[in-house]
Amino acid sequence: MVYEANQVVSATCCDLNARLSPYSIVCLVQDAVSVFTGMLGLNNINMRSKFGAMWVFTKNKVEILAQRPIWNENFRIRSYLVRKSGIILVVATEFLDSSGVLFAYAKLEMCALEIASRKILRLSTLGIDELECNQDAVETNFDKLGESTKIISEVKVSSENIDFSLHTNNAQYVRFLLNTYSVEELKSKDFKCIEVHFVEESRENDILTIAKHSEGKFDIFTIYKGEEIVTKAKIEFQ
Repeated sequence: MVYEANQVVSATCCDLNARLSPYSIVCLVQDAVSVFTGMLGLNNINMRSKFGAMWVFTKNKVEILAQRPIWNENFRIRSYLVRKSGIILVVATEFLDSSGVLFAYAKLEMCALEIASRKILRLSTLGIDELECNQDAVETNFDKLGESTKIISEVKVSSENIDFSLHTNNAQYVRFLLNTYSVEELKSKDFKCIEVHFVEESRENDILTIAKHSEGKFDIFTIYKGEEIVTKAKIEFQ
């Protein structure tokens, strides 16, 4: 099963150089995976009514492989399952420009969480343990991410950061991280990879602290809620 859709780089999806922004790519990955689960009859609305559960994204890795399209250019998205275990699905998403060049590739790891107990459900409970996996277009694995303790900023979770599952939407954490860069940095830096591991949930009015340090071309981030780690991340530049 493959989800495919044609897209266009809209004005709101552009970065400071009028190219499809890394943040928009992260959002599009989440949207595509959500449509993919809907094709299984298991979007989050159905998950709630059938199983009292929801999908949670645990890891997301986006790699930029070629020049991103600019405003008004067309591109195509393809999402498909590449790995599964008893409780985990990994869905890959390809981004192809109008010439068919693969310019970005993402892998998103997810599991089903029972809302009341916060326990992870087995795929067999959902009736999708027999799903067939496709071949990876790009051989890439999730990295082991370190921890940063150098606090550089603080953010209060607002209602605009909250999604249908009543917690902070995963893409919002990427927005929090990108907001630690200046306009000049975002305009001049060329992104290569964004990888985020979602460890715990946060909710409206939570105060999050962001720690960051650099290791060569990598910036390592940790987002804390008090002393609890909410998110670990790595942003790599060309």
